[in-house]
Amino acid sequence: MRHPYEKLVRMELAAIASVILFGVIALIQGFLLFILLSFYLLAFSLLCEAMLLWQTGNSPDAGKQGLRAVLLFIFTTYLFFHL
Repeated sequence: MRHPYEKLVRMELAAIASVILFGVIALIQGFLLFILLSFYLLAFSLLCEAMLLWQTGNSPDAGKQGLRAVLLFIFTTYLFFHL
């Protein structure tokens, strides 16, 4: 039997692993697109953690993580259109 939140944990870990991969490639090659993709994946990871915290009943921490994810998404989108 699987844990009820296993899907969210797997999505969060996959996003973090992708951030590490794209971040290293961006540092080596200097591609701006990979840097922005890393920020978007990091925001997705934070959002997954917020949903996980929300479902486990820890709503104040879920709200903080969700707000961090939204702010990172907005900041990254701003950088995308202004660079």
